[in-house]
Amino acid sequence: MDRHGTQSGKLTGINRGDAPARMLVTPTDMKDKSTFRYFHSVATARVDHATSKDKEIAQNVLRQLDALPPCADTAFHAYCKGHNGRQEQAGNFEQSRL
Repeated sequence: MDRHGTQSGKLTGINRGDAPARMLVTPTDMKDKSTFRYFHSVATARVDHATSKDKEIAQNVLRQLDALPPCADTAFHAYCKGHNGRQEQAGNFEQSRL
């Protein structure tokens, strides 16, 4: 396992909280990109410098950032990687005539 709780190159169950894994995805290297590392360093600094009133919120933001699945089908992934993936059309969407 790597530092993000995934096994590189293998299918990994995505687990949110205590719920059982709901889907299988091939993990990406999104969390190794500079954009993600920047967001993570900002979140970590906010925890380190938070007042007691804001500490719990800052810790929660960092915890959620750490829990993000490295899944290629998210907008955050596209942002961190610097490009959008091509999506396939789900069905026949020809306009019907009234």
